[in-house]
Amino acid sequence: MDQMLTGLYECLQALLGLHRQLLELVRREREALVNLDSRVVEECTLAKQELVEFIRREESKRELVTASL
Repeated sequence: MDQMLTGLYECLQALLGLHRQLLELVRREREALVNLDSRVVEECTLAKQELVEFIRREESKRELVTASL
């Protein structure tokens, strides 16, 4: 049981880190929009898409761990 809880904790920590990265990307994107920097906006958009996919994968792991509790 402790091992499963540790796994859940690790998943939640990973999700927290990924969401913080997403927040920073959104802030960077907003700044690029204000400055009309289309290159940075595009970079942020691509990075957000990749990050959202990482979040989906980690969320799937969390769901598996939670289901096994």
